[in-house]
Amino acid sequence: MKHVKENDLVHGEWGKWCESIGITQDLSRRYIRVFEEFNGGNHVTSRDLGLNALYEIAQLSPEQRIHPQTVPSTGETKTVDEMTVRELREVKKALKAAEQDKKRLERELDEAKNMDHYELIED
Repeated sequence: MKHVKENDLVHGEWGKWCESIGITQDLSRRYIRVFEEFNGGNHVTSRDLGLNALYEIAQLSPEQRIHPQTVPSTGETKTVDEMTVRELREVKKALKAAEQDKKRLERELDEAKNMDHYELIED
């Protein structure tokens, strides 16, 4: 699909081509994303899991894929290839929230460093 999209079609023909083979553009994007993330690797996941699970895994950073993650709803620690699609989505949501919290705390720390000493004591 990726080869066809990049080499065989002119701009605007991708949607028609997807229709001609009976898939949606959204599904084709998922296949391409999974291919780009796992192409050439010996990743067991790519042989054992379905497209939806692979797509969720492909959205994690390589670092997040390697290390076991804690599933928020159960507290279990699992590797990504042991998780269900629901668990992968939970973990992704928790990781995103943690990243946002980290950025917020960094901003607050920077603001505190820039405050006048007396303002800081009042706050």
